[in-house]
Amino acid sequence: MGQLTGAVARAIPPPPDWDDVANKIGAATVNHLSNYVGSVPDAPSQEEIDQATIVPLPFPNISTPEQDTLTPKVPGEFENGSIKFDIASTPAVETKDESKPFTLSDPKEGIDSVEIEKPKKMELEDPPTPKKIIFDIPKPATPPTTIETPKPGKIIFDIPKPKSAEIEIPK
Repeated sequence: MGQLTGAVARAIPPPPDWDDVANKIGAATVNHLSNYVGSVPDAPSQEEIDQATIVPLPFPNISTPEQDTLTPKVPGEFENGSIKFDIASTPAVETKDESKPFTLSDPKEGIDSVEIEKPKKMELEDPPTPKKIIFDIPKPATPPTTIETPKPGKIIFDIPKPKSAEIEIPK
């Protein structure tokens, strides 16, 4: 049995180095594509990506050179106490009313004067009388007087036996 195991082990080739296979396929693909589209640039480093995408926020200009204009200036009259407003002495504002009046009428108004034709009586024909429905069901044949029941017997399974596999061992 040991000789058979050794012979089988010698007959099977060792597994390939998949990393080497992937590198060869990748290099061949890049070389093949470079004939059509030119050379492929190297991928940027993380630092180059950060410099190109992360921009610092600008500092807001919070200087206020005109600080006098920030404080509201109140006329001196307001500091002397409450101010009395004389509305009577103000000029009147002229208003122009160009709207026109309208009336809403009763929707039922005027219906009495229109003659409405009363619906005619609906006359139907005599309803159809239902016809007799006849189901033509054939009568069953006379049952046999004796019933033959199958008798249990042997169950035979016809399954071919597997042939023994022959293995050729190289020397």
